[in-house]
Amino acid sequence: MKLDKRACRKVAAKPLSLPAGHGLLVAEQIDNLIKAEIHNLGHTRTLILYLYPRQQCAQGNRLPRWTVFITRRAFITLRRDEDGKTAWLLSMLDRLDCSYRFLSRCAFCTRRDEQMVFRFVGEKDSSVPALNVLYRFQHRLWEKRTHQQRVMRDQLIVQRMHAVRALPRGLPAWVRQNVMPAYLFYDRTDRKRVQAYCTSCQQEVWLTDPKNRRAAVCPHCGRKAVQKTRASRARWHEDKETVQLIQRVSRTELIIRILKVRYWYAGTDVAHQHLYETARYFVGQQADGTPRTEVYHYAEWHDGATHWQPGEYPRPAFWNSGFDAEDVGAVYLPNLKTALLGTPWQYCPIGQFYRQINEPIQASTFLAACLEHPVIEHLVKVGFTKLAASVAYERAGSRCLDENQHRTHRILQVEKGDLPLLKTLQVDARWLHCYQSYLGKTLRGRQQLLAWQVEQNVRDVPEEILDWVWVPRFLEYIQAQAKLSADGNHATAGLVTLYRDYLSMCREAGYDMNKRSVLFPENCRAAHDEVQQHCRWLHTQKMRVNFAQAYLAVNKKICYRRKGLQIVCPSTPEDLVQEGKNLHHCVGSYAERVAKGQCLILFLRHTDEPEKPFYTIEVRGDQIQQVHGDHNSNPTPEVEQFIAQWKKRVLTPLFKAA
Repeated sequence: MKLDKRACRKVAAKPLSLPAGHGLLVAEQIDNLIKAEIHNLGHTRTLILYLYPRQQCAQGNRLPRWTVFITRRAFITLRRDEDGKTAWLLSMLDRLDCSYRFLSRCAFCTRRDEQMVFRFVGEKDSSVPALNVLYRFQHRLWEKRTHQQRVMRDQLIVQRMHAVRALPRGLPAWVRQNVMPAYLFYDRTDRKRVQAYCTSCQQEVWLTDPKNRRAAVCPHCGRKAVQKTRASRARWHEDKETVQLIQRVSRTELIIRILKVRYWYAGTDVAHQHLYETARYFVGQQADGTPRTEVYHYAEWHDGATHWQPGEYPRPAFWNSGFDAEDVGAVYLPNLKTALLGTPWQYCPIGQFYRQINEPIQASTFLAACLEHPVIEHLVKVGFTKLAASVAYERAGSRCLDENQHRTHRILQVEKGDLPLLKTLQVDARWLHCYQSYLGKTLRGRQQLLAWQVEQNVRDVPEEILDWVWVPRFLEYIQAQAKLSADGNHATAGLVTLYRDYLSMCREAGYDMNKRSVLFPENCRAAHDEVQQHCRWLHTQKMRVNFAQAYLAVNKKICYRRKGLQIVCPSTPEDLVQEGKNLHHCVGSYAERVAKGQCLILFLRHTDEPEKPFYTIEVRGDQIQQVHGDHNSNPTPEVEQFIAQWKKRVLTPLFKAA
């Protein structure tokens, strides 16, 4: 029931009636004074609390800062600012001010005001402070009001869940026989033939020569199981799995129910079972044909009309999903055909896909992908399961496919004769894209190369290798080099990268790439290190030549001498390194830049000590970039004057003439 705000405003601005010399107005331990009254506002008995700031009242402003109106069903507060503006608040008493000691620094003006609060609340025990009693009363009203709000908000969810059907009766038995791990429990004995209990079919069977923790097959149900002695079984052994149940909601919508199953063996052969639901995914089709997914999770703590709340199940942390938050698991198959009948997923191959891939899947993503990529149905039915998984679960999985085609080889954009190999290898989108690149180059031996790559898990064979080496010879050479590895631990992918780098350096060094001895050295790793050292030497020699040529044209023209100072050009890159060491700065790393023509490095020396480092100058064109001395110190006024004269008389005219 809402309060009549208009009636409340008429009695909200009641001034404080205490005389100016009253003791409460000078009590520093009190921040707010409280006056209580009971009125009939809007035909409702209402408790009114006037809260006056003590200092404000002592200064002459006797109007209340807060006026609290409390009934048996609701409460509301009118706040008055210093400028006279008012605002309605739904806050409780302890939240009217930011101070955590707000209630403890409030006091009633008279004993009668305090007794009025006890009488209104119906509290007979006056040993408890009246403000605490009133706070508890307000808190009960707040809890009741928020509960009603949650119930009203949950009505749409309740209606949404009305369409959900009951769980199938055969679900627990199917989970036990197809999802949960199976065990063959037996007693340790010297006999070669013992009797055991199968947890899957729940039958007594006979085992011949059993061994603890050995994988076996149940003689009765034919399911794979693990042999375990009852003596080695832990006092508490638990298994947990996720099951996804797909049910029909309407002609255009399905629901995927995420069920959690826990089995634990507490010293017995028969497992204790617990099956509960944690999430529901509503997957539908919009008017334009695109998928739409709504997610709800089970919130046990939620106090409302239903425990189902929108959003995914809360995860403990982004790196640890938690068992209850997982939405990947087994798919319940017995009702699948009936659930999909008459929906846009009537021909969806999710059951066939799940059986072929033989591992837990995320059903909601797969169903949504089937609407966006109908080619998934074709891929699953012709046996390209991993390629269908790439399309369903990877963003770029369909980029290598032509979804407008209807023939398999045209969809995959390969030749018809390539299909048997690709199907045997069970290629995914990345392998298919790799093979398509070989087709574009009309590479001979591409089928043999792809089969070797899949077997060795070598995702990339660089183009530099395929440009120089024939595929069969390349495969033979890499296999031989793998056997020659000193420790035998070099991965094949690492050898391919090493060989690629070797060929690239040979081409850079000017080797004859048509020679067999160059293309296929006896020891690839040793040849790689040798060519690498040779390339470094060539690079150093080339850099030295370019370094010298950078000063050749300007050496005599750029030099300058005046008032005991002179400009000197370095002769070799080692001069820069020595300059940097003597002056403790980084000019030694500028040799490469000088060789590339990006800048010039010049030395400033005293004429009487031409070999002693003084200052270093960097020049780019006709501009001086930096001048630094020892430890990157700035030039002195004498040096600045010399540099200015040198730039004016030598540097600028030199580059203008050029």
